[in-house]
Amino acid sequence: MSEWITALCDSAALLLLGSGWTKLRRPGETAAALVALTRSPTPPGGAPVRRWLAARLHSEGRAVARAVGLAELSAAVVVLATGGRFAAGLLAALYLGFLLVAARMRSVAAGTSCGCFGAASAPVGRSHLVVCASAVVTAGAGLVAPPAGVVDLVGAAPGTGAVLLALAAVLAALAYLSLTALPALGAGAVSRGARS
Repeated sequence: MSEWITALCDSAALLLLGSGWTKLRRPGETAAALVALTRSPTPPGGAPVRRWLAARLHSEGRAVARAVGLAELSAAVVVLATGGRFAAGLLAALYLGFLLVAARMRSVAAGTSCGCFGAASAPVGRSHLVVCASAVVTAGAGLVAPPAGVVDLVGAAPGTGAVLLALAAVLAALAYLSLTALPALGAGAVSRGARS
């Protein structure tokens, strides 16, 4: 069972590698998404804080986006290289944060690009919630049955390890497509349905 948890945790880590690298190279979309998070509704007394945060993100949003990207890359390297409970906890914490951000964006900035993958990003939708929640559950399972690092996985059983890594890559690619292409396909289907 821990081999499957390893493959699932590795797929979540590979997704982080892609999104982290994109944020480091092109932080503009992520910076815009962070600014969108400061939109209303604001809790009572929160308007000054929201204005301050919005001003900070307008001026330093690209740096914040790059910092998030660096955190994603670092976490992905830890998960892939070492595995273990710490790596699973790190993965769970990151994806829980992303889940909360995605839920907030859906409520205050519906239709705004998530900024996850630069220009390929799509508006935050159900697929963002599903991918993030699935990663949280997977990483939570990794706290119970710790995932192995890639070297340990392949070293223990090279054939099985290679197949599980290939599976992790395919799952990461499918998650990427569900976050980038699937929302656009759904929007296209809705607009075609409205015209007919």
